[in-house]
Amino acid sequence: MLANLEGLVWMAGLDDHSVQTLLHRLASDGIAAPLSEGADPRYNVRQALNDLNQQLRYALGEYDSPHSSAPVPR
Repeated sequence: MLANLEGLVWMAGLDDHSVQTLLHRLASDGIAAPLSEGADPRYNVRQALNDLNQQLRYALGEYDSPHSSAPVPR
């Protein structure tokens, strides 16, 4: 589900307001980095969702150890 949401954000399947709202929530929960000036909010949301997805997969036992955050494609 997180990967599908990440894909929607990447392919502009979510409007800008929804992306901003999601980013604000992810940042307030400490999952996403706050948006710096000039940064792409869609990229920050995709990165946060990808990182969260990897953490969830580790918690579910798909990985033996936690994965380091890797940049998502631009």
